[in-house]
Amino acid sequence: MSPEQRTEFIRLFKDLLYFTYIGKVDTYTCGQGDVIRYDEERVEGRFALVKTRVRYQDQDVPVDYRMILNGDRWMVYDVVIEGVSYVSNYRSQFDSILVNRSVAEFLDSLRQKVAELEKNDRFGPEGHRRRLRERFMAGGLDAFHDHEVLELLLTFAIPRRDVKPAAKALLDHFQSLSAVLDAKPEELTAVPGIGAQAAVLLSLVPRLLERYHKDRWRSVKTLGSTQEAVHYLMGHFEAERIEVFCLLALNSQNGLIAMERIQEGTVNRTAVFPRLVVEAALRHRATAVILAHNHPSGDPEPSAADRQLTKKLKRLLQDMDITVHDHIILAGKRYYSFAERGEMD
Repeated sequence: MSPEQRTEFIRLFKDLLYFTYIGKVDTYTCGQGDVIRYDEERVEGRFALVKTRVRYQDQDVPVDYRMILNGDRWMVYDVVIEGVSYVSNYRSQFDSILVNRSVAEFLDSLRQKVAELEKNDRFGPEGHRRRLRERFMAGGLDAFHDHEVLELLLTFAIPRRDVKPAAKALLDHFQSLSAVLDAKPEELTAVPGIGAQAAVLLSLVPRLLERYHKDRWRSVKTLGSTQEAVHYLMGHFEAERIEVFCLLALNSQNGLIAMERIQEGTVNRTAVFPRLVVEAALRHRATAVILAHNHPSGDPEPSAADRQLTKKLKRLLQDMDITVHDHIILAGKRYYSFAERGEMD
C-alpha cells in the first residue's frame, strides 16, 4: 500500500466510524440487535463507556460502546463485542482482506460506503448544518453560542465540510464574535480553514447591517424626539470601531435632509474642525441640526472637550440662524443626550 493509499484508507475508516454515531448517551441502536439491558455507564470528561447486553440471534451478547463527546453530541469511536475491539479486529483482518481484493478495489468499496452514508443527511456535517438552519428558523440566534453563529454563516461559504473547527479557530484568534466580524478579509484568511469566499462573507455582515439601517430609515420624514434620533444613529454607529463625528441636517419641520460624516479619528479621539460642521449645515440648507459622535470605549459620558465643542458649535451655528437641537454621544446600546440633560439651554 502506497503512502497516499494508506492516508486515504485512514481517512475513509475514520469516516465510517463517524457514521456509527448513535445519538446522545441516553439513546442507542445496535445494528440488527436490540438492547435488553444497560449494565454500566461511565463518563469521564469527554469520554464515555456504555456497557450493554444485546439480544442477537437468541443470544445475550455483551457489547461495550466507547464514545467521545464531539461538540454537543456523543459519537462512537469503537465497539467492543464479547471483548473484541471492532477497531482492533478490523485492522488485524486488513491483510487477509487484501488477499482476495486489491488495495484499489478495497479503497473503492470504502469510498462507495462513505458516499452512501453522506447522502443520508442525518449523519455527517450536512446533518449538523441543516440542524443549525432549523434552529435559527425556529428561534433566531438567542440560543446560539458565538461559535454556532459563525458556523451558520460559514455554511453558506464553505460547502460540505464540518465548519465547527474553523468557527472555533476564528474565536480563538480574534477573541470575540464582534472582533471576527470587524476583521479585514486579509486578516480572516490568515486563520486555518478560512478562504477568500468565507472572509468576504464575514466582513460583509457589519457593512450589510449598516446598509440595512440606512435603507430602513430612508423613509423617516421627521426626527421629532431624542429617542428617534438615537435609534437612527445607532444603526450607523454599530459597526464603527473608531470615533466618528456626524451631523444630522434637518428642515424647519425636523425632517431629515441628510446625515453627513464630518470627521473620523482614532479609537478614542476625533479632532473636529468647527468650520467643516458649519459648511455641512449650510451646504444642506439646514434650519436645525443634531450633532452626534460615538465612543468606541463603551462609555457615553462626555469629556470636557466634548462639552466645549458643543458650546462652540452651538454659538457658531446660531450666528447662521441654525438651531442645534442636541448633541448625542453613542456607545453601543448606551447614549448621552445633551438635550435630555438640560445642557442645550
